[in-house]
Amino acid sequence: MKRQHTAIRHRQLEPLPEVEVCYTTETQTLSIQNGLRVKDGEETARGLTAFYDADGSLVAIDLESAEFLLKPFLDAVRRKEKEKPLP
Repeated sequence: MKRQHTAIRHRQLEPLPEVEVCYTTETQTLSIQNGLRVKDGEETARGLTAFYDADGSLVAIDLESAEFLLKPFLDAVRRKEKEKPLP
């Protein structure tokens, strides 16, 4: 059985804000946000928190222990590109 995918529409921001990425080394937290004001947040998986504005639109995510979680992925990409793995 072929699976149908439904597009999820959201309110369009004009112009779209720039992506802001911040990494905090002390907590190994990677934050990705669009600069809009955060109203609420919820942990959607262990170490992954989604933040929403007053309209309920996603405006930011935080990934705790990002170095531990992303290193295997980044090393695989570097191997594929024939670069030395990260220390």
